[in-house]
Order: sequence, then C-alpha cells, then structure tokens
Amino acid sequence: LSVLLSLVLCAALFFAIYIKQTDDRAANGIPSIKVVKSDSMAEKNKKNTYLVQNNLDDQIQMFDVIICHHLPPEEELELYDIVVYQLDSYYLVHRIVGIEEPNEAHPNERLFTLQGDAVDGPDRSPVRYSQMKGIYTGDRIPFAGSLVLFFQSPSGWLCILLVLFATISEPIITKKLSDEKKKRLALLNADK
Repeated sequence: LSVLLSLVLCAALFFAIYIKQTDDRAANGIPSIKVVKSDSMAEKNKKNTYLVQNNLDDQIQMFDVIICHHLPPEEELELYDIVVYQLDSYYLVHRIVGIEEPNEAHPNERLFTLQGDAVDGPDRSPVRYSQMKGIYTGDRIPFAGSLVLFFQSPSGWLCILLVLFATISEPIITKKLSDEKKKRLALLNADK
C-alpha cells in the first residue's frame, strides 16, 4: 500500500513539474496544461450582458486545470473565444470581447480587448496576438489545480520526499527490529 501511495504521489509530482515546464508549449503547437489561479472567469457578472445574450456558459473556476490548444491564425480568432495570454510574467485566461481591425495606428495587426466573465470591465490594455499563448476549447479538470500547485511548492516537494523516505526506510527498519527480536529470543532461550 505504501509503495502504491508513493507511486501515485510521484506521478502527481511529475505531472506538476510537467505543467510548470510547458508554460509556452501551446504556442509551439503542442497543447499545454494551465492551472487557473484567479476567479476572474468563475461566474457571469450581471453587467456583462453579452454572456447571457450569446449563451456563454463555459465559465472556468479558480484551481481548474485547463488544456490550452495551439492558437488559430490571428484572423480566425473571434469574439468570445477564451484565450491564454501573457502579461509580464503572468498568464491570464480571459474572453475576447472586442476586436479592433488593422488601421493607421496598427496597420499590420489586430488588437483584442479581453475581459474576465466575473469582472465588470475589460483588461487595461489591448492584447496583441503575439502575447497570446493558447486557446481554451472547453477541456478542463475541475479543482485539480490546487493539488498541482501544492506539488509545485516547497511544501509539496517536502511531502513527497518524506513519503518516499518512509516507504524506503520502513522495510529496512522492520527487518532490523525483527532481527533484533530474534537475537533477544535466542539469548533468552539459550539461558534456559
């Protein structure tokens, strides 16, 4: 049982490491896995009437694990697509609520206005296609992200190491105790 537990914990640890190492992978054509770390997409804000008008019921909860797929070409992105984009060192998962076509100010690219479903206003700055890392198409594992984030933390690593140490040392200690018990019984029987 302890070996099975150790294997499960090791698998969870490697899964968490894989997620951490593949942050930019969706941009290269291979789906990536992201943990949703905010509740900006968790519910429908009453002020965002476009959500009800377009039957957009694909909200994402905090700590969901989502799969991000390769972005379609820039001209194929549409209103209400959910994309992952990078702002500084953070990844945000928001919905496209506005698209500004190329014009004199930006002749070679579209600018996208993004917004979280639970927020009553759009993100501060328009987002360029080059900032986007993937598109969300509905594949998610509810609330599994809290476990993933735990295993990415120092506490998670320590937990795994302690379980592995206990799994490896338990049979060794049990054998030593059994050997000592046999020696003592042999000494007691020899004195009689």
